[in-house]
Amino acid sequence: MDFAIVHANWVLNCLGKRATGMKAPFEMLDCASNIEDIHPFGCLVWSEYPLELRAKFGERAQQCVYLGSKNGKAYLYMIGKGR
Repeated sequence: MDFAIVHANWVLNCLGKRATGMKAPFEMLDCASNIEDIHPFGCLVWSEYPLELRAKFGERAQQCVYLGSKNGKAYLYMIGKGR
């Protein structure tokens, strides 16, 4: 699955189209999409460790690479550092 293509399609579906009176496809389907949740593809993000896996003085988060979102509810990311 090519995450870049899926992310680009999701961004396009969040934006208004002239043919639909500047309504986004998600708005026409009554699906919630928040344009403020869009992050650049491939940017560095931090993911928190679950409370059960944290040590008292250990790391609390790890650096990851953002790959997109799934159904507008969850973020997809690849564990590891970017460039």
